[in-house]
Amino acid sequence: MASRESHMAPGNTDKSCSMYVEISHHGVPALTPKHCAPQSQPPIVDTDSSNILFLNSRRMELSDLTIVRKIGQGGSAKVFQVQDKITHNTLALKVISKKNLNSDLLKWTLIEQKTLLANTGSPHLLSLDASFHDSKNFYLATPFAPLGDLHSEIERCCGLTVERARFYMAELILGLESLHGQGIIHRDIKPANLLIDPTGHLLLADFGLSRNFDAEPEPSSLNGTDVPLGLYTTQTCCGTLNFMSPELIAGRPYSFSADLWAAAITLYFMICGKAPWDSKVPREVIRLIYHTSLSFDEKHGPDPITRNFLLRMTEVHPMDRMTMQELKTHPFFRWGDFNWEAVTTGTQEAPVTLAKLDRNPVPTPGLRIPDGQRLKSDPFPEFTFTSPRMARAATYAQAEEVERYCKPLDKRCPTWWKTVKRTLKKL
Repeated sequence: MASRESHMAPGNTDKSCSMYVEISHHGVPALTPKHCAPQSQPPIVDTDSSNILFLNSRRMELSDLTIVRKIGQGGSAKVFQVQDKITHNTLALKVISKKNLNSDLLKWTLIEQKTLLANTGSPHLLSLDASFHDSKNFYLATPFAPLGDLHSEIERCCGLTVERARFYMAELILGLESLHGQGIIHRDIKPANLLIDPTGHLLLADFGLSRNFDAEPEPSSLNGTDVPLGLYTTQTCCGTLNFMSPELIAGRPYSFSADLWAAAITLYFMICGKAPWDSKVPREVIRLIYHTSLSFDEKHGPDPITRNFLLRMTEVHPMDRMTMQELKTHPFFRWGDFNWEAVTTGTQEAPVTLAKLDRNPVPTPGLRIPDGQRLKSDPFPEFTFTSPRMARAATYAQAEEVERYCKPLDKRCPTWWKTVKRTLKKL
């Protein structure tokens, strides 16, 4: 690797941030934060359609779900593929055990739920279908991605073509643009946290380490024209080491550009099939991040335009890197028949149709999740949420059928709908 003089030498990070080193499920050192933002109120489920009555009184419980198989496990959390018995939707259920759950892990769980809620409506961000908890666990239900994550796809293909990587990079940038527009830094961008949906498009996931500033930033903050100090900066060290920016590792104030650095390393991983920092020793990885620039195989490496794009996104000093607008107009995205408008509107087809044959393993028989007791007093009432996609619904015809089992009350009576809803729950 070519050496470069660092603009920012790693300082004594012990004074500026608290750092916990963990091992991710891909064997890469990961860091988790000491502090997270507070929780906020979830959105309200509205009535939808003149033909269907969506009864937003549904409170999802573990008994509503059929456990299909375990997808993964890490730390205090397990992820399962499940099917909702009411809507028959297939979901991914993240189960976070409350056993030995310290205050930091609790905050990370609450901030992840909050961020998933904020993602509603974005086609490139994983959103929340339901969240609930009992005496034993917290539960986060999200749409299921049957094609797995990008890390597994890169390993399966031994690296991706530049054309395919360009498409995924564009969708990642759009996801980050949406996330940053809400005042949220992801802080753990990497292939393992990028899911591939059933149509082959990318979904940004795993918001457990995200930082929500609870305010929408000005365009100048997003574009990097302001010095990153104040409202939209933090100093908490967190993320996966190979994808962390120099300022983040150093415990210096950082902002949205830290996600763009990680996105560039993700693009390198897609094209080259490996991380750029060739060491398993954390101290050596940090040295390489600070004092070397990205290196490429001269014979089999990417083209000069792609190399320039990667190098300009991984300048040591964040103010020297391309902004969101600059990278979108770089020649890397003006290659071939690439069309930003089609990608933005979702009309651009995925470059490869992925086979699902090996992505649908046989369900695990007899698999169950030990559930707890319903809480008499809920210390986290905002955590309980059910999306309109999961709401218990009844057509007017069904409502009339239910009415036959109810007391003959006038529909103008305020208790009529309460009776209908109560009866629906029993059906």
